[in-house]
Amino acid sequence: MSGGGFGALDAMNKSLKNNRGLVRKVSAFERMKGHSSALKGRKLIFTDKRLNNQQLEELRRKTIKSDRIHTIKQVLKMIIVLATLVVLLILLISGPLSK
Repeated sequence: MSGGGFGALDAMNKSLKNNRGLVRKVSAFERMKGHSSALKGRKLIFTDKRLNNQQLEELRRKTIKSDRIHTIKQVLKMIIVLATLVVLLILLISGPLSK
């Protein structure tokens, strides 16, 4: 081993090589932009729309409400699954199969 770097120099060289590759890499959006049939012949226009405070509050309320509904649905599904498993376990232990 030269220099006594214990592989640190090799790791540094690999890291630099990988970073160079990332810098040269074209983003997926840029690659797909040329291949999408829906975008052929069209120019992409992105407008910078800002929301006012009232719209932000409305968005927050909708998002929180949606998250709560999603969480409640998940909890109810979990309770139903657990209750079903408990009932099946009780039937298995004390049911007709145990005789």
